[in-house]
Amino acid sequence: ALARAGVGALTLVDDDRVAESNLNRQIIALTTTLGRPKTAVAAERVRAINPACRVVEKQLFYTPETADQVPLDGADYVVDAVDTVTAKLEIIARARAAEFDRIVCAGGDGTLHEVVNGLMALPPEARPEVGYIPAGTTNDFSRNLSLPRGMEAMARTAAAGVPRPVDIGRFNGEHFIYVAAFGAFTDVSYQTPQQDKRIFGRLAYLLNGVKSLGEIRPIHVRVETDTETIEDDVLLGLVCSTTSVGGFRARQDMGVKLD
Repeated sequence: ALARAGVGALTLVDDDRVAESNLNRQIIALTTTLGRPKTAVAAERVRAINPACRVVEKQLFYTPETADQVPLDGADYVVDAVDTVTAKLEIIARARAAEFDRIVCAGGDGTLHEVVNGLMALPPEARPEVGYIPAGTTNDFSRNLSLPRGMEAMARTAAAGVPRPVDIGRFNGEHFIYVAAFGAFTDVSYQTPQQDKRIFGRLAYLLNGVKSLGEIRPIHVRVETDTETIEDDVLLGLVCSTTSVGGFRARQDMGVKLD
């Protein structure tokens, strides 16, 4: 898409090779490209689409140790598609040092969670704005934002929309954007295979949650607020500022505010 849009220069960074498991989901994955470096295959495709585009291939995994080999100075945009938290934190820190004013996150709630935790590790004055393109399975957080419909419209908003403040919670030393949970089903989103989510969407969470029904045990909790103390045995506890969790929306107005 970037090559077709007329982008003049691209630096492609990856140390992975095309595998059979990529055939159903990656445009560069063909039976003829199996085993080849993904950067090389992607570079060929870019040049075939736009011969004028300057392509630099970096066959390496982006980590804090290899980051110096991928300087961000002079880049107009940095697209983060890495899987590890340490790499994300490194990209965020270096993007900020290179004076990027906004980080755009494209992915699900888990990806946004990692980005926010990376930003919260920076001093308040060093945190750039965050744009969000919901592209996950349930996209709970985006339901609170009244984003426009359509990927192109959401991308424009993420890149150039007017920022708004959003509350960030802290639970057991980790930040969360809209929900922190404990008890039954809280590990379902981590244990549900990616392939199941691609096939069944948010129904995959429900199907995998059913498997854990026999293991559910109540947890004794004590909650103290400024006005009251609640103590009870619960199956599932949620600390949240959202009207949607796991794709299930609240059936009544709970007065949720993000700011």
